[in-house]
Amino acid sequence: MKKKLLVIDDDPVVLRYIDLLFSKEGYQVVKAEHGLVALDILKTYTPDVILVDMVMPNISGKKLCQLIRERERLKDVCLIILSATVAEEKIDLHELGADACIAKGPYEETAQHIFAVIDQQDAIPSQRFEGKILGIENVYPRRVTKELLGVKKHFERILEEISEGILELTHDGRVLYANPAALSLIPMFEGEFIGSHFAAIFGPEEQERIEKLVNAGADEPKANPEDTPIRLNGYLVTLQILPMGGDKSKTVLILRDVTDQKLFEQRIQKNEAQLAELINKNVDAIVIADREGEVQFVNPAATDLFARKRGRFVGKQFGFPLMGGTSTEIEVLSSGEDVRIADMLVTEVKWEGKKAYLASLRDITERKEMEEDLRMANRKILDQQKAVIDEERLKVLLQMAGATAHEINQPLTALLGDLDLLKLSSDNPEKQAKYISQLKIAGRKIANTVKNISHIHYYETKPYAGVTSIINIYQDLNILSVEGSDADFESIEAFLQKMGRMKLARAKDIAGALRALETAKTDLVMLEHKLPDGNGLDFMEKMHEKNIETPVIVITGYGSEIIASRLIKAGAYDYLTKDMLNLETISASITNALEKIRLKRDVGLAREKMAEMATMDQLTGLYNRRYFMEALERDMARVKRHGIGLAISMMDLDYFKGINDTYGHSAGDMVLSEIGKILKKWARQVDLVCRYGGEEFVVIMPDTGLEGGKIACERLRKMVGEHPFEYEASQFQMTISIGIAEYSGSEDQLLPDLIKRADAALYRAKNEGRNRVI
Repeated sequence: MKKKLLVIDDDPVVLRYIDLLFSKEGYQVVKAEHGLVALDILKTYTPDVILVDMVMPNISGKKLCQLIRERERLKDVCLIILSATVAEEKIDLHELGADACIAKGPYEETAQHIFAVIDQQDAIPSQRFEGKILGIENVYPRRVTKELLGVKKHFERILEEISEGILELTHDGRVLYANPAALSLIPMFEGEFIGSHFAAIFGPEEQERIEKLVNAGADEPKANPEDTPIRLNGYLVTLQILPMGGDKSKTVLILRDVTDQKLFEQRIQKNEAQLAELINKNVDAIVIADREGEVQFVNPAATDLFARKRGRFVGKQFGFPLMGGTSTEIEVLSSGEDVRIADMLVTEVKWEGKKAYLASLRDITERKEMEEDLRMANRKILDQQKAVIDEERLKVLLQMAGATAHEINQPLTALLGDLDLLKLSSDNPEKQAKYISQLKIAGRKIANTVKNISHIHYYETKPYAGVTSIINIYQDLNILSVEGSDADFESIEAFLQKMGRMKLARAKDIAGALRALETAKTDLVMLEHKLPDGNGLDFMEKMHEKNIETPVIVITGYGSEIIASRLIKAGAYDYLTKDMLNLETISASITNALEKIRLKRDVGLAREKMAEMATMDQLTGLYNRRYFMEALERDMARVKRHGIGLAISMMDLDYFKGINDTYGHSAGDMVLSEIGKILKKWARQVDLVCRYGGEEFVVIMPDTGLEGGKIACERLRKMVGEHPFEYEASQFQMTISIGIAEYSGSEDQLLPDLIKRADAALYRAKNEGRNRVI
């Protein structure tokens, strides 16, 4: 039986020579002048020997070799490379899958080498990857050729790394080249894609549009508009056509993935629409004016407040001074003699790319009238009911001290009664002595009650349940005293020195205290309530604005329970009057404050850790099963609303138990961690990758159908199979089985049913031999 030979070379002399020579030797010779013709021939023709020239137009010899070896039918074909550049370019036979490489030299010598390789074909496999090149001794490196090849490799590397998809097409739209970025968007393997018609990868509704764009021909670049992208394999893409100068037979096409950009634009448009609706429905008047005060925009509330139609407002001077960051009250002549009072807050903004002012005006006319009415009423109440207010204040103070009105009313009533009896018994010394004794007892009761009011111990707290240790007060503590009085500061310093291991700093006002807190480590602030530039409430407010959480103990020269209550609500940890200061009260107050802040911080850290542990798998860094169930439920609801595609893939590592049994569980953990990294690298940004449990993983693939999911998962299967796993001194390979299910948004399809279908597909993949996608 004649051996079949396919020779691929763009040199017609070489083609004719090999045809004549091998035909005489009984070979059936088929010729191809370039790679595209060769691919068409190989669709139906299976030769025994293929000769490939390395340097050819359209598809290079290197790429052609790789495409040939990817075809299962051509796996055992004898593949021989013919190259005129072996002296200038290193050829890796293993990378190309070639059986031999022959340097192009004199025709007769080249033919002898070809016959020798074919005759010894059975012995070649053991020598295939040694890299030996036949006939290289008769060729010599050429400097210009080497430089040109270097430039070619440089540009090939750029094309491989560039983020846009780059394709080269023939005049009739067949694919000659596709870089990795383009292949990542294409729902086909490279071997199937090269040589196919580019328009065929699009849906029927897009194909006619693509063919017109690609085949029209033009001397200038052209593209489809970005506002009308083309849908491809779940992506939104734009196409730009670049003519090849004088070569009318080829076209370069740039493929850009604008999916994320379009989704972002849709979100922006939605947000802008929502913002416009909020502004138009806002009860506050909104006025935007440029730097010169000319009105650019008003909302309906502004036209109502100023009693002006929009056409008489926009383009006119606003009439009120505008300064960013200010808040003022203005009077607005609304209609006729009606004067309205508005609170105007001005903010600097950007409007149509230029600096402008946004004025937000709230009509406070009714509030101002109510405030005036309340002031008048309060003044009348203060004038007429001073005694009642004093009595109520006394009741409040008594309640805060832990006393009751009865505890002071009873001895006070007895004291007044004894005074009356004392007057009536002025002639009886014995009765006078008795009443004086009773007066002393009542007086002592009142004095003790008043003493309790003056010594409220806010620092006394109940023990925390479960606490096994408390803060050691005698550690190095950095304390900031905010005190305007030198004498009072020295008094506080003396107490802290007695306690030991205290580092005391001082600030005399709020501004200095805030600077100290921002520049130096501070464990505790001891704050005088009255300061030159404000009070304790002002200081607490500024601390909150700057997100400073240092505990504060307020120390003041006079006691007021109402002020104490306000300061505690504002965030102070304790409140002491200076007449109560001693070693015991200061020590207890500091301990209490530091213990509270420690507990607060511990609870915060615990909550953060629990939230993270609730959704993440610690070994792989992927989301866990619980988060997967929540996310899948949300995505299924989104499919129902918007009618987009959704697929999930269940994955299981093949023979994973054998890894644990052979190498130990540490090796198994290493494999799971590596699989997590591979999945992160493989997945798109919109995909959600989770560890389902054990060696099982699951991926949610939005906007993806069943076929698109299979193509993507096939790429993953190859990535896992080709990844080298190393543990200590051992190396091994892993494979993965994958089952896919699609969700259409039908009402009768429930979440458990979708998971069950994906799991059933995975079970089939396992039963049919593993290492496959179903």
